Amino acid sequence: MTALSLGERVPEERGQVRGYLVSEDLDATLGQVGGGEMRETKYWTWHMAAGVVILFLLGLHMLIMHVGGITHLFVPYGGEAVSKSNSLFRDGKLFFTVTYVLLLGVALYHGLYGLRTILFELTLKPAVEKAITFVFLVVGLGLFGLGTWAAVAVHAIAIAGGRG
Repeated sequence: MTALSLGERVPEERGQVRGYLVSEDLDATLGQVGGGEMRETKYWTWHMAAGVVILFLLGLHMLIMHVGGITHLFVPYGGEAVSKSNSLFRDGKLFFTVTYVLLLGVALYHGLYGLRTILFELTLKPAVEKAITFVFLVVGLGLFGLGTWAAVAVHAIAIAGGRG
């Protein structure tokens, strides 16, 4: 076998590149388990974007919940931002319900994808990687559904006047 130089065509034989035998399952491994380079790059980009959104939403949370007593931002009844009347006021606003659900979604994605990435660094077998991905997907969707239900229920309670 001769070495290839830059710009030279790769041999036509499947599985042969620069004299090394490449696994016949390479396409399946990259395309189905890990999703290939482009798919992983897309997911990593979403992971980073989720971190930025979390930073913004947690900043807003800190401003309202921990500086709200000073700024009186979304604290119309005075006192503590976590008092029942102030909490029901915020829970009755659609903006807060949407931001709670958005924060839940991006935090779950960011955390579970980050944990998945750390686990995949252990160079696990493809079947184990598939199982981890499936479990994280099911757990993430379950927690997202539960959290969304809770945020919508609290919003409905607040609109009803806090009578539960």
